[in-house]
Amino acid sequence: ACTAGFMWAILSIAMKLALKFHDGLSLSWFRFSFSFIFLLLYMAINNKQDLKVLKSPPLKAFWASLFLVGNYLLFIEGVGLTSPSLAQLLIQLAPIMLVFIGVFYFKEKIKKRQIVGFLIALLGF
Repeated sequence: ACTAGFMWAILSIAMKLALKFHDGLSLSWFRFSFSFIFLLLYMAINNKQDLKVLKSPPLKAFWASLFLVGNYLLFIEGVGLTSPSLAQLLIQLAPIMLVFIGVFYFKEKIKKRQIVGFLIALLGF
């Protein structure tokens, strides 16, 4: 967990440095290609049954991957247009803003446990 937290902490700084040498689309393409190849090899070694999904992927998985690529591209563009610290703050605030939209716009019910988690997240900021 500490390693993952450290990696997320330096991600925007590393992206800002990488943007000096490559554009955001190339960086995203490399990240997704490397991840796909690594996971493909891992699954080919450990669980070949799961590779059947590549023959006819579910439509929801296609849309989810498309929006994930959009998220990465927009994050990298945000890092390029602003500072790494601002981009990091906004990417961390996104789930909090999503909660606000769900509760106030879509009138979702929120439970006590969710309120406690929300307050802990706000306290962390």
